[in-house]
Amino acid sequence: MSVETQSFTANDRCDRCRSQALSVARKAGREDLLFCAHHKTRHEDALITQGWTVVFDAETYDSYGTNQYQSAVH
Repeated sequence: MSVETQSFTANDRCDRCRSQALSVARKAGREDLLFCAHHKTRHEDALITQGWTVVFDAETYDSYGTNQYQSAVH
């Protein structure tokens, strides 16, 4: 399985709380949803169940010491 990653800028903001976005959820025919680390963790399982793909910024997650996020992209 390949891990898809994406880089984000300081202007990319979480759609739930406006913190810096570190992940994006994508689904064909839908607008991308941006999430901070907290909201990615909170909503990821439900999004995956509904057919979304969750992509994250591996470099930023690594800088926070959260290597468990590199386990897979769903």
